[in-house]
This record gives sequence, structure tokens and C-alpha cells, in this order.
Amino acid sequence: GELPILSVCADTLVDDRICDKSFLKRNLGPICVQALKNGVEILTIPILDESDLNDDKTRESFCSIIEWYGKSYPEIKFAFEAEMSPNKLNDIVSMCDNFYVTYDTGNITSCGVDHCEFIDFFKDKIVNVHIKDRTFDRQTVAPTTGDTDFELIFQKLSSIGYNGNFILQTARGEDGQEYSTARKHIKIFKDLHDKHF
Repeated sequence: GELPILSVCADTLVDDRICDKSFLKRNLGPICVQALKNGVEILTIPILDESDLNDDKTRESFCSIIEWYGKSYPEIKFAFEAEMSPNKLNDIVSMCDNFYVTYDTGNITSCGVDHCEFIDFFKDKIVNVHIKDRTFDRQTVAPTTGDTDFELIFQKLSSIGYNGNFILQTARGEDGQEYSTARKHIKIFKDLHDKHF
């Protein structure tokens, strides 16, 4: 049978117009409607690269707009994926009961935030884990070849009783070998999961 789509990442919102009300209306509005229509429970909003909200004024401006979406679509869990300190991200996440966190292991490594601190801070709010290995200088690399400590991460997630999604966003590897690359990567993380959960 068909498997449900549990989570969607709105990568089209990675844009420097993230704080423009009409841009969000044109782009986020239809995604919310389709998410409801198709029973998608979690909608990840990436606030990084062009849509980065580390600047306090920009983040404040975004907060004033995004709150409306949280209140207008209470059935959707909006999960924010960011490269910023927990305190800054919490400015957004704490606004609505249906605002959550997508924890991207690679992003947190490359922005220099302590993984244990991040997980402890958002332990009740993490609904997705994007599995990615990165180096401290922001290169996405094959799993276990970068600076992301997956042993520590899986141990910590287990200790807080995390039972949400794990989504592979690993390095693509060789063209034409995607199927075997994905199988290899799944095995690495299944073994880690089996060990810690």
C-alpha cells in the first residue's frame, strides 16, 4: 500500500524575501493548503542561507508575519530548521503551540552550536531530525567522515526519549549509484539507532 507523507520541507522559502508578507502568501499559503489536503503533519520551514534570520530585526519582522500562519493552521506542526543559537531560534518556536524544531545535525555542527545543549534546549520541540554529516567549515560529506558526532547525537536523542522522524539528507555520493549509496547510509544509521534506542 501507499505510505503516508509525514513531513515536507518547504525549500522554496529559502529566499531573501522570507520576511515579505506577499512572498509568504504566494509561497507558504498554498503549501499549507496542500499539506492539510494531503494529511501532511509536519511542515519544515528552512530559515538558513538566503532566508537566514540571525539578525534580530529581520527575525522580529519574520515573527510578526509567521505567527498568523501558526494560528490559521493549528493542525499543521510548523518545524523551523535553522543555523542559529537556541535562544534566537526560540524567539520563533515559542510563539505558537504548533511551532516546533527540525534538528539538522549537519547545520548544527557547521554553525558551532553544541549538539547536547541544542537537544536539551528543544527536547520537547524536536519533531524531525535531518541526518547530515558536515565539517566545521560547512562541507557536507559522507556519513561518519565529517565533524558530526553521531554516537553522541543518537545517545542524547535516546536519553530524551525522542520518537520522531529521522530523515536522511546525506551527501549524494557518486552519480548513478544513488540506490546503493542510500542503502549504505541507511545501514549506518539503522545500526546507530539499534545501538542507542
